Amino acid sequence: MNYKQIKMMKMKKMIFVGLIALMMSGAAINAQTWDISATTADHVTATLASGTLTVGGTGNMKDFNSAGAPWYSVKDGVASLQISNGVTSIGAYAFQNCNSISGLANIPNSVTAIGNYAFYSCSSLTAITIPTSVISIGATAFANCTGLTSITSFNPSPVLISMGSNVFTGINLTTCVLYVPASAISAYQAAAQWKDFTHIQGPSNTWNIGSPVAANVTATLLGGTLTISGHGDMQDFAQFDQHWNSVQNNITSVIIEQGVTSIGKFAFYTCGNITGTLNIPNSIASIGYYAFGYCGLLSVNIPNSVTLIDEGAFCGCHLLTSITVPNSVTSIGASAFWDCSALTSINVDANNIYYSSEDGVLFDKNKNTLICYPNGKSGDYVIPNSATSIGANAFRGCIVTSVTIPVSVLSIGDFAFYSCSELTSITCLNSVPSNIALGSSVFSSVNKNTCVLYVPVGSLNAYYAAAQWQDFVHINETATGIENVGAADVNVYFQAGNVIVDSKTLAIKSVSVYNLSGQLLKTVESGSNYVSITQSFNSSVLIVKVVMTNGTVRTKKVVVNG
Repeated sequence: MNYKQIKMMKMKKMIFVGLIALMMSGAAINAQTWDISATTADHVTATLASGTLTVGGTGNMKDFNSAGAPWYSVKDGVASLQISNGVTSIGAYAFQNCNSISGLANIPNSVTAIGNYAFYSCSSLTAITIPTSVISIGATAFANCTGLTSITSFNPSPVLISMGSNVFTGINLTTCVLYVPASAISAYQAAAQWKDFTHIQGPSNTWNIGSPVAANVTATLLGGTLTISGHGDMQDFAQFDQHWNSVQNNITSVIIEQGVTSIGKFAFYTCGNITGTLNIPNSIASIGYYAFGYCGLLSVNIPNSVTLIDEGAFCGCHLLTSITVPNSVTSIGASAFWDCSALTSINVDANNIYYSSEDGVLFDKNKNTLICYPNGKSGDYVIPNSATSIGANAFRGCIVTSVTIPVSVLSIGDFAFYSCSELTSITCLNSVPSNIALGSSVFSSVNKNTCVLYVPVGSLNAYYAAAQWQDFVHINETATGIENVGAADVNVYFQAGNVIVDSKTLAIKSVSVYNLSGQLLKTVESGSNYVSITQSFNSSVLIVKVVMTNGTVRTKKVVVNG
């Protein structure tokens, strides 16, 4: 697939999300929220907005009595139910007589107990999924749910579930199908209450997806959970050609079981309803090409068995905020984390011998190549002096506002700064632009009318004549390529071996110290009005760049005395 196709898909998703946000904004004003925690140690709330009752937080719900939960008086306005992962119990009488709740009640795998009368007479519910985590179901919990056509129980051993009396009373047990793991059918047929269902069968959506032997790995869709189980590698898929592509909108979570050794190419591509945390087992060695591209994952746990994270593996996972690369990884493909708009940090295990990270930015081990700057990381960025190259797509689509490229950088890859629409300045400290090998379209879709290119004194004509650099409308010469906009509100001086920065007004965000050759010597993050930097600088004159918390820059030349 090409980047143009990916870009078009991203635009469509942004338009769709924007329309939904506009439609929902007014309704959210009338939202009602209740604290329904069982104890002070629990933190569970219920929010009713636009017909959806969302139960979220961590811990146990409180039990209610026959008078009902706080939303009982408005129960006819509750059209759908969402219970978030983290909630560990569903209280007694929680949703009794909420007969307007329709469709699927998907119980998350954090829930261990379902209280008495919890779903009593929810007559419009058509399906319920009960995860393996549930070990207790209270009396009459699902009684009189007359609209149910299916119940899915993931537990392979029904005897492990403590059952109250009359759990399924009033359900048409001759038409409501009980779906259970295929290996557990006989166990359910022998278990009290469960055996009363006329139709007890394995899942209807099961596919053999092993490679090279298809039967070695299976994918099973039960409720909204797609479970990958077996031993060996998954197959690779063509784009939009997974077995479950036609029902991918029904998939809300993925479980990959121990024994599976690879995640196939395009396996879960554009399964945007897959949310929450993905726990990858330590039998997995490789994550395939665009395997989780454009999923709704919030977080990913990558084990210390994975050696390959292929190209685009997590591309477009817009809700991911951070990711950790374990020490086992030997190869990360191009754009593996591209277009993750909320991603602010990529952290590499210190024991990894192939990759490293600094300030949440991905490098090779020796920090010679800057591989990926996270899309959601904002502010100013100074590339370290160890870097000799900036990889292809390294900053692609990022929201960084200014970048300083040191003299050490001798190559910049294809599309390195493509679509960095927030860039207001680029400072390049190399006085000879021809020394830097540029790939294709390095600055494509950067606004070259407003983004200022700062270059060392004496190099202006060279940059105006250099391919790609010459496209910038504003190219300014400054001392060592650093804008000299010193002002009286910041005092910078050298005293007793220290560089002192004293701001009379604004707080200081960061201080960077350069020598006259443009080499970065030291950067210090702050947050106060006073910074003292101690270091042996081995230079008689220093350039000190001060970035204030409001984004303004003050640059001063300092003479080192003594």
